[in-house]
Amino acid sequence: MQQREIKLEQIEQTIRKVLARGGEFSFYPGGTSMQPFIVQGRDKVTLAALPDRIKKYDIILYKRENGTFVLHRVTGKKENAYIFRGDNQFSDEYGIKREQMIGRVTEIIRGDDVIPVNDIKYKMWAGFWVNTVFLRRVKRFCLKCRKKK
Repeated sequence: MQQREIKLEQIEQTIRKVLARGGEFSFYPGGTSMQPFIVQGRDKVTLAALPDRIKKYDIILYKRENGTFVLHRVTGKKENAYIFRGDNQFSDEYGIKREQMIGRVTEIIRGDDVIPVNDIKYKMWAGFWVNTVFLRRVKRFCLKCRKKK
């Protein structure tokens, strides 16, 4: 089967309709912000409709006010908005509202392997990764200092 690149903005309304009707939508995300767990060109993700309650560690596809589509992990909630961060990033993005959210990742497909996000190993990994951001930041800083010497 031949693959071709289609921009999400070209099919946003179709994705929203499919999810609203209880369907699923799979795509290959681009970028490096969700590495090491989601790698561009290797992994495919499946979206489903948003659950009634968005939880910490959920991976959500949302649309920024500037029109950019982003696939990041929920790291918290503040008042009526959510806090997101890519797994390969150290800065949080604040103020994402539910209206901006399109769908929640239910599985990651890596070759022949399907990783359901409700799997206990996945949940443990997600919790560990989000909660060790400070240690990973220190490690990166130390590696940069070592290279300068």
